[in-house]
Amino acid sequence: MATQSPEATKKKFYEAGEKLEDISKNIGEHTGKMVQQMSGKANEYYRYGRQYVQDNPVKGIAAAAATGAVVGSLLTFVLRSKN
Repeated sequence: MATQSPEATKKKFYEAGEKLEDISKNIGEHTGKMVQQMSGKANEYYRYGRQYVQDNPVKGIAAAAATGAVVGSLLTFVLRSKN
């Protein structure tokens, strides 16, 4: 097995560090774009849901009550089954 000079080894470490830095930067940019898209969609769904409830208050209250009942029942079931 051939050994490398200290300068060649330093150069390889430096190049590897640069590649890792580029990869990290690309991942950060991609993640930032994904978070922006998800945030935009979440805001869109929030506005839609809010408008729906304003236009249909009885249905909104019924849906909230049903959701609360289901979640409460599931929590009760889970907590009782642990004992």
